This record gives sequence, C-alpha cells and structure tokens, in this order.
Amino acid sequence: MVWAALDCPGGWSVIQSGRPYVLGRIAARVTRVPTPGERCVVRGALAGSEGRKALVHTTLYGEDGDEAARARATWIAIAR
Repeated sequence: MVWAALDCPGGWSVIQSGRPYVLGRIAARVTRVPTPGERCVVRGALAGSEGRKALVHTTLYGEDGDEAARARATWIAIAR
C-alpha cells in the first residue's frame, strides 16, 4: 500500500492535457509503515524532464509530519 501511495501522486505531477504517461520505473525507501487508520499526506513533484521522460519525487508523511517513505520514479510519455 505504501508503494501504491507513492506511485500515483508522482504520475499526477506530470499529467498534461492530451499527453498520457506510463510509469517506467520506481525506487522507494520506506522508513516506516503507517499504522492502520493513521492519517497521512503524500506529496508528488516534478523534478525534471527530458524529451519523453519525466523524473518525479514523492514523499509520504505520517500524521506527526515526519517522513515515512520516499520514492523517485521515471514516467514516460506515450508517443503519438
């Protein structure tokens, strides 16, 4: 579940109208798994892009505001 939470917000950070992306690869570091029912925040941000590739970073924060996990992912724009 933590990996899924880190995946989607990264993809949302590269969405462009009329240009779909697919996940190329993702690497994550999970410091701790949130407890059941814990409220968390996930932040996704575009770190850079080159051609059809986009590099994104995502971070999962626990209820206390401390980082619980982070990921780096490469998203690829589907060629038309």
